[in-house]
Amino acid sequence: MISQFQDTVIDVYGKEGKKFLYRLPELLKSCASKWSLTEINEFDNLSYNYVARAISGTNQEVVLKIGIQSKEFLSEVEALKLYAGQGCVRLLDYDKNLGAMLLERLTPGSLLSTLKDDDQATLVAAKLMSRIKIKEPKEHKFKSLMYWAKDLENLRKHFGNGMEPFSEDLLERAEINYYYLVDSTEENMLLHGDLHHDNILSTNTSWKAIDPKGVVGDPVFEPVNYMRNYLLRTNNPKETLARRIHVFSKELGYDKQRLISWGVAHSVLSALWSYEDHGEIPKETLICARLFRDMEEGIC
Repeated sequence: MISQFQDTVIDVYGKEGKKFLYRLPELLKSCASKWSLTEINEFDNLSYNYVARAISGTNQEVVLKIGIQSKEFLSEVEALKLYAGQGCVRLLDYDKNLGAMLLERLTPGSLLSTLKDDDQATLVAAKLMSRIKIKEPKEHKFKSLMYWAKDLENLRKHFGNGMEPFSEDLLERAEINYYYLVDSTEENMLLHGDLHHDNILSTNTSWKAIDPKGVVGDPVFEPVNYMRNYLLRTNNPKETLARRIHVFSKELGYDKQRLISWGVAHSVLSALWSYEDHGEIPKETLICARLFRDMEEGIC
């Protein structure tokens, strides 16, 4: 898994990724010294950050997370501070210079994706989203959904008026939806920004979120990443998507049409981000975008 982790970091961050990987042993030693950590063992499913179990100097089970120093790191730290352990993993300490965080260890830590009942899992996610609702701070440095929307301009740069796998009507619909939804938002909230099955872990008494991006905007946006996650692995994606939308609408009071419109907009934007990071369009993400679009048009 370390080899795959290294490949991912270099693929996404290029030279900065190579520098980070070169410095990682040194960073680990510095973190171990700073927090008196022992028994450091990385998790099997590393992706963009180095994450490991450890025992602190106070004999506490903790999680060490080290990543490339960036604005995203600071956004996550600030979001974790505001959540303060309520519905989200607790931040115990951090070091900006090391690009490292010390987090509480969630036990047993099972992923929400391990729940086989999709309706039950969706209900867990909806209730968690209700728990972590926080109004936009008066003063902050979080990015906004409007800032993310600017990336849609790159769609035209890369794909003009549409080319496979993007069609012109899908590009146009994503742009229209995104700007309309941002402009019509009644109250901005602090959002996790990437809340799906694999960022929701079990504790002995409840479920908590991990890895918040920290972004402000329309709270109806929050369920989008969950709604399309693992969707195509279900027996009937159209039916499953409709049920997920129903649960989020019922539990959170969100307008179904607005949930669907966000689904179109952000699925397309997510596909674009993947293209910019890896040079490939994730077919599953585009299929989900079309499912949302067909639902928006009343086709399914």
